[in-house]
Amino acid sequence: MRVAMELLKARKTLLPLLVLAGVCWYTVIVTLFTQVLYEGTYYDRAFTFRHYLAFTAVALNVVLYFYYRPLYKFTVAGMLLLGIWNVICFTPDQLTAGIGMDDSCKLSLQPFSLLFAIAFYVPNRKTVHGFLRKYLFPAPSLQRLAEYQRESIDKFKATFVRKSTESLSLMIQEKKMVPAAVQAAQELLLERKTAKASSLGQQ
Repeated sequence: MRVAMELLKARKTLLPLLVLAGVCWYTVIVTLFTQVLYEGTYYDRAFTFRHYLAFTAVALNVVLYFYYRPLYKFTVAGMLLLGIWNVICFTPDQLTAGIGMDDSCKLSLQPFSLLFAIAFYVPNRKTVHGFLRKYLFPAPSLQRLAEYQRESIDKFKATFVRKSTESLSLMIQEKKMVPAAVQAAQELLLERKTAKASSLGQQ
């Protein structure tokens, strides 16, 4: 039992894919050996283009897991997203859930793929979050952060420019404002001091 648990832990990222492979095999059996009842008549089932895409996607991800692991988590995530949006179908019948007020603006989702996406996300949330931070919501560079800071200070300076020297000094002493505002007040005081010294020197 302990060995099985350790093996399961080591292969936790493969487990959702193995379950999907089992579902695909079930779909093949059901489609080949059962019929569907429609308006009192039995008809043979048939694979759809979405089924073939799903089978191909599962097989491709199995290969990637064993031979190109770094890409595996991203391709599985992409496969599940395709399932959620009904581009591919793992089950014998395509079940969808609509979200919206009417048919013209209804969003159709595949609950089965959505559940598997959640099951895949839980053990891989650190990787998913890292991918989102790196590629979709990257942190600004140090240069850009400095530019943001400078823009914020300049805006405060434009706001404080008519304040008296006493008011600016009080703002700095109290330190109740955000750092950019305090920095703006300090720069304004320094500029006034420099301008005053320059004026006295010319006299």
